Formats: sequence, structure tokens, C-alpha cells
Amino acid sequence: MPVMQWKYYLGRGPEVEDILYKAKKAWDDVLTARQNLRSEYKANGFIPGDRKRYTITGFLYYEKPGFDFMKYTLSELPDQPKFYRAVPNLRHAEGKVLAEKLASPDVTFFPQNELINLLGVNCMADFSASANQTTSSMVWSSAQQVGNMVIVSMPADVSKQRILGKAPKIPKFLKLISKEKYDALAGGNLQAVEDM
Repeated sequence: MPVMQWKYYLGRGPEVEDILYKAKKAWDDVLTARQNLRSEYKANGFIPGDRKRYTITGFLYYEKPGFDFMKYTLSELPDQPKFYRAVPNLRHAEGKVLAEKLASPDVTFFPQNELINLLGVNCMADFSASANQTTSSMVWSSAQQVGNMVIVSMPADVSKQRILGKAPKIPKFLKLISKEKYDALAGGNLQAVEDM
């Protein structure tokens, strides 16, 4: 059975450091927007949503506030102070407004997407494992910071998979590397760079 084909890249140098700086600034802007939202609703904290996408779904309060456009759940843990979990009540107009604020890109951050967009390597592919397969799988680029470098995996354009849209132009500062080196770097082995 055919397997998905990938290409792996390593980026380092001043261009990558500039991109990492921009990604850090984007995260700092999200933190500022979250603090402003928390202050607006006088919350003590946030309820995390999807941990990979760094979303938030509601607020945490040590004392139950008087907002009628939120639903409250009391949480009591052993040896911990009690707190209220508050989520928007979508039956109220103000609850809908709050839900929109919590889902806003201003307070949501996905580090991989931020890096992919800044690097310009956004790529999706449609993969069919066999000719008899009636469905296909969607795969896409991923990127992550490793020290002051970045590593990228992208679907390759081969016979059993199709790049959707136009394949991105790979920046010159991204160098093709082997899967083994990519895996080593993804696992935190920076020695793999010195072996290149």
C-alpha cells in the first residue's frame, strides 16, 4: 500500500530569525488582547480549549459574577480553592457577542499556522492510498521552531497524491533535509544540525 510522501526542510539564518521574531510578536499581541478581554469581564483566568491551537472557551472566577449571559459550573478540587467555570450562554445576545470575542483571531493563536504563513509554505494535498479507495485523506504542511531554527514538513507532489492549488515556492533559506534529520531535530536533537 502506498504511503504519504513528504519533503522536509530546515531553515536558519537572519531570515528565519526575523520570522521567529514576527511569530513571537504575534503571540505577544494575542496575550495582550486576552488580558484586555479578561479585564473587560473581570475574570481571574481562562478556560483553555484546543491546546494545540491555543484557543479559549470561557473564563474562570473565584467568586461567581453577576453576568446573566454566562453559564456557571462550580468546580471543587481536593486541596484547591473552589472556582466557577463560565461559558457564554448563547440564548442571550451578550452571550453570543462574548462567544464571538472568545473565538476571535485576536485571542486565538496556532503557532504552526503562524510559522507556515510567515514562511509562505502553506501546502495541502489530497492523498488516495489506492485506486480502489473511494475516499481520500487531506494532509498539509507543518512547521515548528527548534532553537533559533525552523523545521518544515510538506506533502510532496507525487502520483498518488495531488497538491491542491498552486504548490508554494520554497524560500532559499529553507534547505532540503532527510526524514531522519527532521525526526532528530523534531525530537530536540540539535546535534543533527552539526552533522549536516
